[in-house]
Amino acid sequence: MSRHQTILMITSVFPRWEGDNTPPFVQNLAESLATRGWNITVLAPGSSKSSFHERVNGIEVYRFPYFIPFQLQKLCYDGGMLVNIHVRPWTKCLLPFFFISQWISLLWLCLRLNPDLIHSHSLIPQGFTASAICKILRIKHITTSHGNDVFGLKATGFMGQLKRGVLRNIDAVTVNSQATMQAVEELNCPREKIHLIPASPNEYPINKEIVAQANITGGNDKKKIFFVGRLIPKKGILQ
Repeated sequence: MSRHQTILMITSVFPRWEGDNTPPFVQNLAESLATRGWNITVLAPGSSKSSFHERVNGIEVYRFPYFIPFQLQKLCYDGGMLVNIHVRPWTKCLLPFFFISQWISLLWLCLRLNPDLIHSHSLIPQGFTASAICKILRIKHITTSHGNDVFGLKATGFMGQLKRGVLRNIDAVTVNSQATMQAVEELNCPREKIHLIPASPNEYPINKEIVAQANITGGNDKKKIFFVGRLIPKKGILQ
């Protein structure tokens, strides 16, 4: 290999700063690949207080702005896009600006970096944007479904057609569970394109005072449920 190969990751889930409550699974993957000699660049949405460009543990991170004033960039983070749209319905108005800015930013980085591979995280919206650009520029494209894109968005109608379009044009898709794999297969993705890679634990910033005050003994019920993950509605913990 004459040069270190470059992977351009596009995601809406990447910590904005040290100690951020955004899950670090994409950052952990990027750092792991960087230690193996890959050149890793990450493109993520901006927020009101995040940096536009920085280097984090050997990774180049670019964050694209999608609305002015920046304080109104509330579509991502703090629970994720689906949660924010549910809690703040007005953020739907930001979607066109988000898609346009993400498309322009990804195209600019592709022309600037000439990556060997684009790795998009989630079929919609990152996979949709990446698949269009990869087809134009003839760049290899891998997408990862983390579950929220196939379970949180309808598999029928316009949204279903978008997801099927992404899966037709990608080179490979990774999934984090058997259930996610089945959902992707039901979107007519060829089985040979699907690769099951189970999710691994991540370290999160922990508020030790809250943990110390928590009552983990519960009531007198004989059956108890142990849950590892973020306590947010889309995880289905209240169902």
